[in-house]
Amino acid sequence: MNLDFNVFNIIMFAGIIQGFLFGIVVLTSKGFSDKVNRFLALTIITLSFNNLYYWFIDIGLEVHFKEITLFYLPWHLLFPITFYIYVNDYVGDKIGKYAVWILFSPFLISSITHISINTIYDLTNDIPFWIKVFYIGEEYLAFTIALLVGFLSYNKLKRVMKENSKIDVEWLKKLLRAGLILCVLWSAMYTVSIKFNIEGLKLYYPIWLGISIMFYWIGYRGLYQFKLAKDRKAISMLLQEVKKNIEPEEISPSKVKNQLFNSFLNLIENKHFYRKQNLTLDSTAKKLKTNRTHLSKIVNQVTGKRFDEIISEYRVNEAKKLLCAPDAGKYKVEAIGYEVGFAHVSTFYSTFKKYTGVSPAKFRKEHKHVEAH
Repeated sequence: MNLDFNVFNIIMFAGIIQGFLFGIVVLTSKGFSDKVNRFLALTIITLSFNNLYYWFIDIGLEVHFKEITLFYLPWHLLFPITFYIYVNDYVGDKIGKYAVWILFSPFLISSITHISINTIYDLTNDIPFWIKVFYIGEEYLAFTIALLVGFLSYNKLKRVMKENSKIDVEWLKKLLRAGLILCVLWSAMYTVSIKFNIEGLKLYYPIWLGISIMFYWIGYRGLYQFKLAKDRKAISMLLQEVKKNIEPEEISPSKVKNQLFNSFLNLIENKHFYRKQNLTLDSTAKKLKTNRTHLSKIVNQVTGKRFDEIISEYRVNEAKKLLCAPDAGKYKVEAIGYEVGFAHVSTFYSTFKKYTGVSPAKFRKEHKHVEAH
């Protein structure tokens, strides 16, 4: 029995095994026991099944074992759906059971059709015309579903970004854009292969590899984001227990007679306005019913500092208290940075080091036995 192995399908097989292992670990691990992660794992597993079948064809195993076709299911109709459900659960939107059945119906109907065809017909001989049409139609249906759920997911993520800045979806948006481009290219290549009767899978190697890498990356990044979201929720609750933030020494509210500055300080001190990731001088001035120039001038006159310096001080001071809090070591440093108002991890690290001289991780290590007072 001669099989056709090359570097590409060896790499693909390694990815397939990795995908199955990833899915099994996520589905069986208590640390990831969450509905969101289950659909993430199912997405990776169904993609791996899809790749496994085409891998069998690519190496020529199907020629020697015709029974392989009996176990084929149209996985490419399934993993876009499980991914779409994952996106909805990730952002907190729930899909009703009736809608879920509708989403899964193309896969179920097509699977029954495939099983019937493979049971009744001997496909080693000439394939009936209607079956050829069915196969081609199924491929284009898969492209259509992938594009549709891709656009729906992308628009949903855009909406969530505007409504809730605490949910990090930018990474998912970037990957979705790449996925949509790959899907269009896949559709174009399939059309070319049909029109010019091009056989074999080598034409699809780059697209196949690109989609696999994208979904495997979504899997690992998705678990990271899941842990980060859990930490942020816990830190948000911890913030309610942490005592009032340390005030910059230069600010003495009891001695300040400027009403606008006291309103600004109340917004920062009592309403913790600095925790907003999208906070700007303009948005703060609008909240205080003044203009940015006047507010900036007053803040500078009273404190001798710029608006952004004051905000950074409060964020860093609160981050220091959280890093010193009991059990702080079990939370990701990034989660602490996000919760105190930093929009980017790199900004949190650079700003924290500017004010303390050390990184947040080193600060936590040095103060791991110290509790915030």
